[in-house]
Amino acid sequence: MSADEAINTADFYLPSLDRKTGELTITVPVGAFDHKLLDGTGYAWRELPPARARLGGVGDWIAIAHDPATGELRAASPNRNNSDALAF
Repeated sequence: MSADEAINTADFYLPSLDRKTGELTITVPVGAFDHKLLDGTGYAWRELPPARARLGGVGDWIAIAHDPATGELRAASPNRNNSDALAF
């Protein structure tokens, strides 16, 4: 995945907690992830429309991609908030 693809990939939302069992359920945007991928996590999951999503608790990340042919560096950070990534 390129840095630009990573920037535009859907985020996971805060998981839901079953207070009786302590089990977490992954919550994701509707249609954003292949169901086989979600099944492959081994966790329970459900899809939510963006209007019902809990967006808090999002982690931050920075990525730097290096093109070995050109030597170009491309820095990336999430586009959901005010963040910058630089590479030089």
